[in-house]
Amino acid sequence: MEASLDENVIFLNGELAVADAKTLRNRVVELVEKAGGQTIVDVSRCHSRSMVIVPVLLGALRKARAMNGTVALRGVSPALQSILELTDLDDVIPVVQ
Repeated sequence: MEASLDENVIFLNGELAVADAKTLRNRVVELVEKAGGQTIVDVSRCHSRSMVIVPVLLGALRKARAMNGTVALRGVSPALQSILELTDLDDVIPVVQ
């Protein structure tokens, strides 16, 4: 799994495995800081069908809020939408086009 930043958009690419979650969370938090806290996380190329992505998204949200910023998701798959709904993150992290 890779995470890269282009302006204020963080792109997550690849398959997210349990073993990668902590490293990815730390990388995403670092990128939120570089983006100044106003961040969109593009998950259109992220292949996660498990709850492993939740700590990554929560880390991004916490960092953005600590900087008085926001996080939004883009490219949410039906599988990820289900995870967001199960964890009530759909009420906390908006989804944008």
